[in-house]
Amino acid sequence: MQLLSFFAKNVNRKTPLVLTVAIIGLVANLAGIWVLRKTSRENLNVQGAFLHILGDTLSSVGVIMGEIIIFFTGWYIIDPLIGVLIGGIILRGAVGLVMESGNILLEGVPRHINIEKVASAVKITPGVRDIHDLHIWAITSGIYALSGHLRIDDQMVSKSSDILAEVNHLLSERFGIGHTTLQLECESCVNGLVCRLENPER
Repeated sequence: MQLLSFFAKNVNRKTPLVLTVAIIGLVANLAGIWVLRKTSRENLNVQGAFLHILGDTLSSVGVIMGEIIIFFTGWYIIDPLIGVLIGGIILRGAVGLVMESGNILLEGVPRHINIEKVASAVKITPGVRDIHDLHIWAITSGIYALSGHLRIDDQMVSKSSDILAEVNHLLSERFGIGHTTLQLECESCVNGLVCRLENPER
């Protein structure tokens, strides 16, 4: 595209050729965007490819606009100005991609998940009294994990399993969290023999 733009500046009759090639490139890039638009929200690698195609699409649009302006006005300075604008847009997308990658590497809470909303939703599950020590992180793009302590009523193990299954279903359906590690607790365990495990060497 830059080579074609160079010829457009120096040989005005080449402008129709530049526009033709830019329009063909624009159509191809728009097709790529249409194919990747949904998957790019779920996978970080696909998102990187999507941003690359988006940058090419913007370049094609910039070439078309620039050559039209140059053809009618002869204002050649528009070409580098459009290039700087497109570069800024691409840089903004790249920074967001790097920040999301860093958030995954640092096991931070995914941006679209509100940990307080997750806790509130779990607390209203029948049989759940409270949840604490809650941690949410992304294993990789689109795969989220959760760990925490569930305080439940003192009851049979089979009923506790039902509560755990219901909480897991809630987390999966509402928040997209498919990997959970939940420790069950009850108030009666504070003084219970099972919860008072001590080191015999002390």
